[in-house]
Amino acid sequence: MKLDPQCIPCVLNHAYKMADRYLKSDEEKVTYLKDVMESIINTPSSKASPYITGISYKLLKSYLGLDENYDFYSEERKYFNEKLLNLGDELEQLIKNSSDRLLTAVKIAAAGNIIDFGVFDNVEKNVMEKAIIPTLKKEFPMEVYNKFKKDLEKSKYLLYVGDNAGEIVLDMLLIKEIKNYNPKLQIIFVTRGGYILNDVTKEDAYMVGIDKFACVIDNGTNIPGTDLEEVSEEFMKWFEKADIIISKGQGNFETLGDVHGHNIYFIFLCKCDLIMKKTNLKSLDIAFLNVE
Repeated sequence: MKLDPQCIPCVLNHAYKMADRYLKSDEEKVTYLKDVMESIINTPSSKASPYITGISYKLLKSYLGLDENYDFYSEERKYFNEKLLNLGDELEQLIKNSSDRLLTAVKIAAAGNIIDFGVFDNVEKNVMEKAIIPTLKKEFPMEVYNKFKKDLEKSKYLLYVGDNAGEIVLDMLLIKEIKNYNPKLQIIFVTRGGYILNDVTKEDAYMVGIDKFACVIDNGTNIPGTDLEEVSEEFMKWFEKADIIISKGQGNFETLGDVHGHNIYFIFLCKCDLIMKKTNLKSLDIAFLNVE
């Protein structure tokens, strides 16, 4: 998805909030925001907004004299990973007691996409309790789901592109159900290559234990999306090899939504006007889309 005009004020607004939180003087904030605006001007229109967000965070770390590997969301990351792990047994029981375990696992994984500090300034600590049950009751595109099941049955390699910390626990529940559905399927789980927002990292993946069910790799970048011009050779190897790809979250949809020829299933909650318009869905509806 190319850079949309609606994305520019959104990126700037987020940059302003981070500047207001971390930079001391108004002069420094203005200078930083001018640099962010300059990066927008110099960014090719073919790039999606997550690319610019990545630049804005690099600039902020430079202004603060921080290492590029500094994590602004370390506390939130740890909190939501632990909280969702504590909910794991209850959610697994919910899946086991449902009439369609795989479908319920997909919906629960989608509900986890609410833990997104790139969209929301603050995520309530009881957000999952509020999100899961309503999400399970929402309408779901069964035609896409039926094709998804058929594709799982005949595939050898599945690439699962993760999105956020905390949410990854629910991704793990879905991966476990996919393995039950097709035990022979080899699953590769992808994290970001560095800290950005509360996006998932290898550290998160190993913390929650997803490596017990999938091979874990990172995509080589700290962009909050999957820009194929920026990712690592290892990621591209699996991207080309996979028979089916699951892509979680809006950032991955923004960067991969126009990519054809790879049988990508996008799973996320609609959280902005632009995405709602493009998908013809309402706020916090489940998006379960297939681009072949």
